[in-house]
Amino acid sequence: MPLNACAQEAAKQGERKNIPEYLQNISVMISTPDGTGSGVLFSRKDSKGDVVTFCLSAAHVVEKLRTEREVLTPAGTKKTLVEFGDPIVIRHMIENGRMVGKLEVTSEIIKYSDEKHGEDLVIMRLRKKDFSLESAVFSSEDIIPVGAELFQVGSRKGELGAGNFTVGVLSQVGKVLNDKQLFDVSSAPGTFGSSGGGTFLKSNGAFVGTVQRTAGETFMFIKPVRVIKKWAKDQRVEWA
Repeated sequence: MPLNACAQEAAKQGERKNIPEYLQNISVMISTPDGTGSGVLFSRKDSKGDVVTFCLSAAHVVEKLRTEREVLTPAGTKKTLVEFGDPIVIRHMIENGRMVGKLEVTSEIIKYSDEKHGEDLVIMRLRKKDFSLESAVFSSEDIIPVGAELFQVGSRKGELGAGNFTVGVLSQVGKVLNDKQLFDVSSAPGTFGSSGGGTFLKSNGAFVGTVQRTAGETFMFIKPVRVIKKWAKDQRVEWA
């Protein structure tokens, strides 16, 4: 699936005109029966040329939608089947400085890496085609320098803070937790509900990481884009 040229151009226009507005347009709230989180939209074209919208988030946001059941294979052996319910992706609409409504659409999980044993990442495909012509643009820089100014958009405290926009800097690069999980650290404030939201460069709006953990409102652990790209390659969804 090649990069949607229309979405890329829309992103560039957003960067030139109003980066905060553009980032709010590609940032969404994820709703599940267990609570809410955040996500970032990106668009690609399928083999038919239709624009398909995907959402990148933290896997723990949708963890409670995961179920397991045993089935019998044709050979008569037991196999554990993993299934997911459909997360709801909510995009809040703002015009002239006022929230005027919201769009809700169901999505399906196409790749999932759990929090404890994986990278805590999930990719969802929105079931509505042409849902968004604007798309996140992933940073081409593998390592963002400490001190770089960042924007963060997420649904802080759920619906109350949907589309909440905060500012900070990259505080640390390459923080390792549990001897295996790699993070960068941002000072852009966030709280519960921010998980899965995007962190972006202030200079051009490029996506640099997904919020996954917090050790305080200005101590946010983000999964950096270099790790996300490697994970996507390992999962054979490098087109994402």
